[in-house]
Amino acid sequence: MVARTRRAVVAALVTMPVVLVAGCSEPGDGFADLGEREMERVVVRDMKALESVRLTGASTRGRDKLSMDLILTSRGDCSGEITMSRATFSYRTVDGTTYVRGDRAFWQDNAGSAQAAQQVVSTIGDKWAVLPRSAPGFGTLCDIDDFMREFRSDRRATGADKEVTTVGEVGEVEGVDAVEVITKKRQETTVTWVALESPHVVLRVESAGGEAPGSFRMSDHDEDVTLTAPPRDQVVDLDRL
Repeated sequence: MVARTRRAVVAALVTMPVVLVAGCSEPGDGFADLGEREMERVVVRDMKALESVRLTGASTRGRDKLSMDLILTSRGDCSGEITMSRATFSYRTVDGTTYVRGDRAFWQDNAGSAQAAQQVVSTIGDKWAVLPRSAPGFGTLCDIDDFMREFRSDRRATGADKEVTTVGEVGEVEGVDAVEVITKKRQETTVTWVALESPHVVLRVESAGGEAPGSFRMSDHDEDVTLTAPPRDQVVDLDRL
């Protein structure tokens, strides 16, 4: 049901490079002096060590405009709000069960037909819908560990598919010292800001010229987060409709 939305999100975020090159001379724990492959390992390690992170931002893919504000966890749970083109919905995955609460435009885009959308809207109203377990969800987007597997560089790439990465300026992102990393591949340019001090987490990403240009921010790294399922009287199981 939400496969199209998931593809747009992953396409926008998979451009985040974690392949860095040496050259920074800032003080710290030696991160700036590491070689390219070791830097990638450190960033992936530190991101995967997080229990939670908040992901906010917006991108455009073809005619689809996406904006989102999500909390991701290492348990595979997530919660937040997503707007895609004209449709807005709240999304929550808890203990492997996925719940959505969408507006009329969301169900018109995802129910399969106008008649089915009307039936769903009439039945659910403003309650949460439990998606069938067979329905595609956000998968790697919700789980931080799976999410970071998308970012490992393809060292076998050659020619136009090969990434060219350089280090830009050192500055601040939301008061945190960060190094600007610029990656180019084909017509796409992606700028990623990574924390200089440990843990070396991704702070912000901006991409342009590719299939899904956009800007995303990662914040609230490792904040204490407890996500719970909606109250039972506010949930409708679509399998039983």
